[in-house]
Amino acid sequence: MRFHLDRALPVPVAVQLSGQIEYALACGDLAPGQRLPTVRDLAEELGVSPVTVSGVYRALSGKGLVVARVGDGTYVSDDLGGRGEREAREVALDEAIDQLLRVAHAHQVPATELLHRLQLRQALADGRARRVLFVGVFEAATRAYADHVAAALGPGDAVDAATLDDLRQGRLPLGGYDAVLTIGYYVAEVETLVAGAAPVAAVPFVPSEETRTRLARLQPGDRLLVIATYPQFLGVLKAGVVRYAPHATVAMAETAAAVDLARLPGRIDAVVYATGSEALARSLPRGLPAFEYRHVPDARKVARVVQVAAGAALPHPP
Repeated sequence: MRFHLDRALPVPVAVQLSGQIEYALACGDLAPGQRLPTVRDLAEELGVSPVTVSGVYRALSGKGLVVARVGDGTYVSDDLGGRGEREAREVALDEAIDQLLRVAHAHQVPATELLHRLQLRQALADGRARRVLFVGVFEAATRAYADHVAAALGPGDAVDAATLDDLRQGRLPLGGYDAVLTIGYYVAEVETLVAGAAPVAAVPFVPSEETRTRLARLQPGDRLLVIATYPQFLGVLKAGVVRYAPHATVAMAETAAAVDLARLPGRIDAVVYATGSEALARSLPRGLPAFEYRHVPDARKVARVVQVAAGAALPHPP
């Protein structure tokens, strides 16, 4: 994956780089265990000091997102994908399969019959309703994310929603969940808060269809104000707007804390704001079009993530 710094933004390059890496984790563009560029290579590619890149990697390591291996480089943390849990599960499955094969051999059960019975048992197991918790940051968005997850799972599966603050303040009992899902860069914190009550997994996110459609419908030459809730994501938000609305112009890109509403009339034709900046959007000048750049869990991958996290048998890929 390649990174890009936008020096026209009012955000330090180190903050931009950190946000790009965290965003790549959230969208599944960086996988657990994946090697990141070396400090020297990335510094040369971006035209920044190696100290800057090293500082970003160190900060991400402090969050549990990356791991520095002496003499080998920097890697995305295996914990973000639950590799330790997967390896333990694989060992347990292999032992169970070996025992099953021994029983089948002792009773002279042919491989075709054994496979048929496994498929039958899997169908029965997959019929069990699962209980899943989705953990996010903003209450309304988290509920929407949970609804998207529920739509991608079976009709009997239940998906609850909770914010990080709910967990931090102990407002939610955590017993009885088959899996806890969250955004990639929050996995480490959620695992700490859940404290082993259920396996935690990251769900990849993508820009919603509604967001892509609204960006595509902007008029050619429209002057846009892009508002990020958090400074580290201003660069990736602007890049996303440019990707889906290349016919428009990003005239201003600001963080929610820095927007000067008095400067907007006559200079901006529309506003695109990040999730979490809804309150600011309601304060925009009357008549100025505005809409949220909303991400949603990737429906193509949700079911598989839940199956792996909950320890269910994975279906064979088509």
